[in-house]
Parts: sequence; structure tokens; C-alpha cells
Amino acid sequence: MIKNFLHIVSSHKIIVSIIIIVVAVGGYFEYRMLTGNSANDLYVLTSVRKGTFTATVSGSGQVITSDSLDIKPKTSGDIIYVGVTAGQKVRSGQLIAEIDPTDAQKAVSDAKTSLETAKLQLDNLLAPVDALTLLQAEDLLTQARESLQNSQNDLVSTYASAYTDISNAYIALPSVMTGLNSMLYSNTINKSQNNVDAYTNLINNSPSAYQFNQAAVSGYQAASVAYTQALMDFKNSNINSSTSTIEALLSETNNTLKAISVANSNIKNLLDLVSNTMQQANLKIPNQLNIDEASMQSYISTVNDQLSTILGVQNSIQSDKDSIVSAQRSINEKTLSLANIKAGPDDLTIRAAQIAVQQQQDNLTTAQQNLDYCYIRAPFDGVISKINVQKGDPVSSGTAVATIITEQQMAQLSLNEVDAAKVQIGQAATMTFDAIPNLTVDGQVSELDAAGTVSQGVVTYNLQIAFNKQNNLVKPGMTVTAVIVTENRPNVLLIPSSAIKKVGNRNYVLVPSESDLSGLSATSSPAGVSLKNSPVQKEIQIGPSNSILTEVLSGLSEGDKIILRTITTSQAVTTSTQSNANLLRGLTGGAGGFIGGGTFRTPAGGATRMNNSSTGSTAATQQTASTSH
Repeated sequence: MIKNFLHIVSSHKIIVSIIIIVVAVGGYFEYRMLTGNSANDLYVLTSVRKGTFTATVSGSGQVITSDSLDIKPKTSGDIIYVGVTAGQKVRSGQLIAEIDPTDAQKAVSDAKTSLETAKLQLDNLLAPVDALTLLQAEDLLTQARESLQNSQNDLVSTYASAYTDISNAYIALPSVMTGLNSMLYSNTINKSQNNVDAYTNLINNSPSAYQFNQAAVSGYQAASVAYTQALMDFKNSNINSSTSTIEALLSETNNTLKAISVANSNIKNLLDLVSNTMQQANLKIPNQLNIDEASMQSYISTVNDQLSTILGVQNSIQSDKDSIVSAQRSINEKTLSLANIKAGPDDLTIRAAQIAVQQQQDNLTTAQQNLDYCYIRAPFDGVISKINVQKGDPVSSGTAVATIITEQQMAQLSLNEVDAAKVQIGQAATMTFDAIPNLTVDGQVSELDAAGTVSQGVVTYNLQIAFNKQNNLVKPGMTVTAVIVTENRPNVLLIPSSAIKKVGNRNYVLVPSESDLSGLSATSSPAGVSLKNSPVQKEIQIGPSNSILTEVLSGLSEGDKIILRTITTSQAVTTSTQSNANLLRGLTGGAGGFIGGGTFRTPAGGATRMNNSSTGSTAATQQTASTSH
């Protein structure tokens, strides 16, 4: 047996060599593919396009004939016209009755106005910037700059006047401080005592005398210390000092004036206590006390005036600073506004305006449809057997306005509760029949159960679809499949539903990076393209969806490229393996009886059957030619 095997190998050396080479080369490329990274992935691209989104539900049932049908309105209101009588023949579409359309007409008018407004806003966004708008924006920026310069000039002027006001304070304060010192420490009351103590002794029997004495002395001493330091700092400055020095002087002067004001108050309290106590005791008031009280009024007035001036200057400086900040902020805003006007609206703003137009268009369509519902028409040819309303009667969507009789063909079917929730009376439908393969009949939903039927925990709703035209080929009892259009949205952005990824409440698509986009052609090969960079996630807002298409509300624009499908490295490996197997089959198929119809044992012990057919050989030849090139 071994000898036979060696003989076969020896007689087919060329074939065996080719097989070894094919297996080795195939294994090498498969190894490269398996160990490669995502850079070898291919991406099938598609473009965002505008189109009509249509949502449907479908169901099966049987054809029936209806002897009579209640005609019900699709809106509510008061009947203002009845156009038929009992026994009258009517044609499909003939007006039966009219509901007061006043509100519906107003809604249409308002919707038209809103649509026109939205279109004008969009046109205004897309229109080139007019010269007047540009000039106005430039003027506003110039005014903001002038306002900044004026505020800066005001601040400089305020600092200059601030130093003058500080100087005036130190011109007025020396006489005050000298007078207070004399009032407390001269000996005009008792030559052996300071006046402050002499005043206290005049009312020695008063329990508050000592307390007022100490307050007057301590208040003056604090004021004297503050005044001495402030005066020294003022003398070390001049009108050309820095703004920070002037602000420090203002603050120091303000604090000094407050300290002197406290001293004035404490000394006046002592003088008032002495005067009042002596008056109550019918004692003679010293003349010096009257002089000191008069002087004290003058000192208080002087300090208050200076304190008011300094506080006013400080407030003016802060106001000027605030004006500068406000003017600078205004310049920034006007600069950005001018730049935006020159650049024009961004894509997001334009898209928002386009969506607003579409929304108003949808509102108008709905309003016009509601207006149409005010006119109740015959759903098909027949005879009016009964009129249930008269002029002035209120009706709703459940009111039977009239009854029509006919041999009307209808489809009766049932839907689950999810699909039934999407269906409304009047929606269009197309019907096909198992018994008549090439026939399609149009119709509309004429009746829908208000309450469902529960069977084994499953809720279903029965509905009927009236045929728009009778067809003699259709017989009662035939099986019918109906597709009902539940939603029809024209001119919306659409993408394949399979391209959408979802994480939590977030929907996104994968898009090529900006650098890859520039190198892509207008169309994409179904075999995929290679991208240099990893795809980018782009979040989107979606609207209605079906198994094929989904409406995009925001996040993408018409013509944008998105990734529909990724061809991974593993898929390429599978293809390569199959190609190698085909090549191997082709080679062995043309070699005669080396493999024959038997099996080729893999190292793992598996078996792969080789096909010797001429088709396999041809495929192998083609693959070989491709590889050699």
C-alpha cells in the first residue's frame, strides 16, 4: 500500500507541488487577514436623500359584500347642508351633507399664513446680506467703541477730580481737629483741669458722666491717629499719582472722616449731657459750653459735607469702571454679530428653518384634510336608504349621517392591537388576491371596531375596506391581503433603517471622517471602500420608521455620506478560504485520478470533498489567472 502511494506521488510530482504551493500561499494570506487590524475593513456607503416616507400595516382576510353601510363623518360640528333624500341614487364622491366649515377654513388660512411666514424667514436666511443691514451692524460696533472711549475718558476725569476733592477735605479738616482738641483739652472752664474733665465734674452726680467722658476722649484719640496718618499719606502724593494711589487715598480719607464723625458725635453727646443736666438742676450754664456746642454744629456739618463728597467720588469711579466693562462687552457682542452677518447663517440654523417650513407644510396639509372632512361624500355608488340628520344637528365621528345600500365589495380582515392603533377610517389601501395573482384593487378603510376581541389573551380588531371600483373577477369568500397606508410624509430626509445604531435613548449613524470625505467619489461601490481613519459617530434625531427607511429630523443634511454596512476582516477571510478551496478543486479536478472522488484529510482530521466537475475546473482556472496577474 505504501509503495502504491509513493508511486502515485512520484507520477504526479507537478500536481503535488502545485497543491503544496496553493495551500502555503492561501495559508499565508489567511494568516495576514486574521492577524490584521480594522484598517483592512471595507465600508459600504450611502447618501442621505429626500423622498416620501410611507408607513403601512397589512393583514389578510376574506372578500365580503355589504348590503348597507352607515356613512359617518371624520370630524365633528353642526350640519349646515343636507344634499340627498331617502331613496335617491348617488354616485361615488357625491356630496351627502356638509358640516359647518368655518373653524376648519380659519385653520387652513392660519396654516397658510404660518407657512408663508416660515418660508419668508428661510428666504431671509438664505438671501445675501443687504448693504443697509451690514452698515447698521458696523454703526453699532462703532457706537460701542465710542462708548468705551467715553467711559475711559470719564474715568480719567473722575480720578483727576477725586484728587481735588481729597485736597479740599484736608484743607477743611485741620480746623475741625484743632477745634476738637481745644474743646477737650483747653482750660477755659477750670484753669486747673482740662475742659473734658471740668465738664464731667459739673455733673458729677450723673451716673453717665464718666462713660460719656471716656467715649469723647477715646473717639477723639482714634480720629486723631487716623487723621495724622491720612494727612501724611496725602502729603506724599500729588495729582499725577497712580490711580491705585488715588483710590487708596479715597478709601483712607473716607475712613478718617468716619472716625472724625464718630468723635464729633461722642463729644456732642457729652456736651448735651452737661447742658441738659445743668438745666434740669437750675444751674448756671458756662458760656464756654454754649460756644462749644455752636462750634460742634459747624464741625459736624463740615465733616458730613466732605464725607458725602468722597463717597460720591468713589461711586463715580466704580460707575465709570462698570461702564467700561459694559462697553467692552458690547464691543465683543457687536463684533461677533457683524462677523455672523458677514459669514451668513450656519448649516444648523438653515436646517432648523427648513424643518420649520416642513412642519408648517404638514400643518397646512392636516388643516386642508380637516376641511375636506367637513364635506361628507358617498363612498361608492348606491342608493340612500335613510337620512339620519337634518340642518342644524350636531354630529361627531361616530354619528351615522346616512345609510347607503349596494352590492359593495369589501375586504374584511383583523389586525393586532399594535397595527390597529395606526389605522383610521378613510385611509387608502391596496388589495391583492391569492386566486387572481396579477390583480390589484384600491380601496379605503370604511369601518373599524371601536372595541377589540380577546381570544386566548390576544386582542384583535376587525375592519372593513371598501373597494373603490367593483371587479367581476373578485368573488365573495376569496382570500385577500390588504396593505393600508397609515402615514405618508413627502419630501423628508430618509436613510436606511439598518444604518442606525442605538445606545440607550441616543440614536446615531457612522460617518466617514472629514479627511476621508474629501477623497470619496459621488457614488460608493457595493463592495465597499477603504477608509484611512476610523468612522465617526454622529447623533441624529429620528422620526417615523419602518423596516426599510427612517425619517431623519435633525443631525444630517441631504447628500451627507453615512456608512450603511461594514465588511469586516473576518468576512474577507471567509472569501479567501473559499477561493483557495475552489482553486484547489480546479487543480485536482484536472489532474486525473490522484484524488479521484475521495476525501482530502486536513491535519485536524476533518474532510473536505473535492469537486471534479468541469464547472469547478473553469472557476479554478479563472482564479488562477487572476492570481498570476
